[in-house]
Order: sequence, then C-alpha cells, then structure tokens
Amino acid sequence: MNDLTVKRGDGTRKEFQRTQITVILDNLRSARNVGAIFRTCDAIGTGELILCGTTAIPPHDGIAMTAMGAEKHVKWSYSSFTVEAARKMKSMGKPLITLERTNTSKLFWEADYPDDSVILIGNEALGISEEIIRMSDEVIEIPMMGYKNSLNVASAFTVIGYEILRRRLSGA
Repeated sequence: MNDLTVKRGDGTRKEFQRTQITVILDNLRSARNVGAIFRTCDAIGTGELILCGTTAIPPHDGIAMTAMGAEKHVKWSYSSFTVEAARKMKSMGKPLITLERTNTSKLFWEADYPDDSVILIGNEALGISEEIIRMSDEVIEIPMMGYKNSLNVASAFTVIGYEILRRRLSGA
C-alpha cells in the first residue's frame, strides 16, 4: 500500500510513493458521499482517511456502492469527535487545511499543500464549526459562479484532491 503507479493512456507508467496527506471527514450525512471520497482517496494516493462523528464507516452498503472496493485499499480510522482528531493531527505538527467558505478563506489554488497536510471536509448542510476554523492553518474555498454556494462534498473533495495530485505529478 506504499507505492503507487500512475498509468497513462499512452501505456507509460511512473512510480510514486503514497502521500502522507490525511483527510478528515466531519459528520458527513451521506454514506454514498463517504464511499466516493474513499474512491478519490485511493485514486490520488491519500495516506489516511479519518471518519468522525456520525460519518458512516465500513462495512456499509452505501459506502461499498460508490467506493467499489476502494474502502479496502485506503487506510482509515474512526474518531468520535472531529475536534479531537484535528487537535491530534496539529499536535503532530501537521498543517490543517479546511475546506469552507468564510470571509477570509482563500481560493484552493492559492493554498500550499505540504505532503503531511490534513484536509478537513465538513458536513454537507452545517459546514465546519467555528472551533475548527480557528484552529485551521488555512481555510480554502472553491469559487462558485452559479446559484448554489457549494458543490456536493464528494465532488468538492475531488477538486481539491486532484489539485494536490496535479502539483505532485508536475513537481510544483
């Protein structure tokens, strides 16, 4: 589970080590979104996924339906409280990057994503608590041009995840 091979359409391959990025899910309501996030974590080589609070955990039919087996290949753990999980990561010196729209958030492509970053994704309806926002090293957002003010949580994580992977593969 440590090394990853990027397979390109032209048949070439390139070897990479799995990133140390950790993803924390804060009370996600939809098991299918959790499954989709497992699948993205597998695709981009995430180091660990921490499921918190009311977030569904494997084994779960909704997770299995969208993860399509990825939940068996991504290191994951469970924490009852998101704040405790975030504090633990911060105490290990890991930068906490939270995806949330605030008055001071920056656009996701303006952020730095060190290899030991922790990406925190919040509840689809309630967002991230003020306590988490205050302890975050950076708060990032995805710009929205339409009527709605956010993407589906799994789609939003995919955008961020592939920005991190793009930078890694390009050496940026």
